[in-house]
Amino acid sequence: MSDAGNEQEAMRDLASNLWNRFLRERVLEELTHEVNAFRAEVVANNGDGTLTVKRPFEDNTLRLRAAASLSLAEQGDQVLILGIGDKRKALSNAFILCKTDLSTFLSEEELLEIEEKLLAAFPTDTASGSPASFQDGADGIQVKDLSVGLPVVQEGSGVASSSNVRHITVWTGTTIYHSGADTSDPEETDILWDSVTGALCGGMLDITSGSLIVTKLLLDASTATYVTATSSYVQVRIAPGVSCNSPISDRFSTETASGTPGRLSMSGGNVYFNVPRGEVPTADTAGVRSWVNTVHPQFAVTLTTPIMYQIPPTQMRTLLGENSIWSDAGDVAVTYRADPTLYIQKKLGA
Repeated sequence: MSDAGNEQEAMRDLASNLWNRFLRERVLEELTHEVNAFRAEVVANNGDGTLTVKRPFEDNTLRLRAAASLSLAEQGDQVLILGIGDKRKALSNAFILCKTDLSTFLSEEELLEIEEKLLAAFPTDTASGSPASFQDGADGIQVKDLSVGLPVVQEGSGVASSSNVRHITVWTGTTIYHSGADTSDPEETDILWDSVTGALCGGMLDITSGSLIVTKLLLDASTATYVTATSSYVQVRIAPGVSCNSPISDRFSTETASGTPGRLSMSGGNVYFNVPRGEVPTADTAGVRSWVNTVHPQFAVTLTTPIMYQIPPTQMRTLLGENSIWSDAGDVAVTYRADPTLYIQKKLGA
């Protein structure tokens, strides 16, 4: 190796040693000596210029001095606490500055402008799964994006048939769970949309924007009509009225052999199925619909073009540090705003 090459390698080693042995801990130390903000809920207004507050998921309460603008604060109000020093000592020097929405100080327009600037300053990161977990959440800051999958769910297993009925789940809403390190008693947020979408069997919900995307839809079996009959089955047709494919049913299957009872298929945009002959009182549309009203069969299709609905958006705010978010439906994907100090510590430790 040339002298120039040796010199470059030596400089890289020197820089690495300086960082790892001297500068790294100093940077972390400086980052933790700062003003820290905490979110808390008012437990009581003591009437003497102090408020008794409790932080999320903590049983202990704190009695702290509060700004004069909070003299009318009530139980349940969310407030912003400022503390000086690292997070272990900040609460000993803490002061309750204002409500978390800053409404004690500013107009709505000013609040929106400040909020946009503040949110843009936070580093962002992602997590996904069930639960979606991360360890560097910012205290009381709303997530940037939160979505949950609405998977196609059928009870049981095996080939669906009259003797192996596999009910199809219709999603009329979902519950989102959010906790810190202790997941035993999470906060619950119910999101409902039954009156908006009808029979949704699969899709995705973007909670923060309120965008609900339907990819799998339950058909209205009451419109079923008679097609033909054999000695072993009655063939029935449902016209979906939308471009679709990949039908499924709770008691018929595409895996069943063609030309036999229990067969499910699709042709010319219509769904066809073969009902065992003995289950249909008469081989005509009246008999088919009588059977439908008695049995209540389910048929779902995948939409060629997903349908999007708009429901009210829901905001979720992260806890400081560790967060876990999950749902009673599918996996969760979250883009969250991280606490700057914890985020840098995570990146330095990577």
